[in-house]
Amino acid sequence: MKQKRHKTEEIIRILREADGGRAVEEVLREHNVSAASFYRWKRKFGGMELQDARRYRELERENSELKKMLADPGNQDPLYRSGQPVAERPRRELPQLHARRVPGPRTDAEPRRSS
Repeated sequence: MKQKRHKTEEIIRILREADGGRAVEEVLREHNVSAASFYRWKRKFGGMELQDARRYRELERENSELKKMLADPGNQDPLYRSGQPVAERPRRELPQLHARRVPGPRTDAEPRRSS
């Protein structure tokens, strides 16, 4: 996957240059950006100021950390967080399941129901 070439602040500056009256093609050529990237950036960052973009980036970083915490299955288990080796952890008891009576084949002693 390609690395990002432009930071959020740079993207907003490029968008402001194009909004400032310069021809879009000229700005794109100067910064070596494709038209598709420019319009994608415009849709994503069009109304943002630099402070908004910084806050947006912080929120994205925090969101990704929270998703990682939520996705980690061991994060929910207090024994996982305790740092005990697996062999020393107490075993959990499995719940006892009640045996279900399964009807067997009918015998002659049981009358059949006729409808």
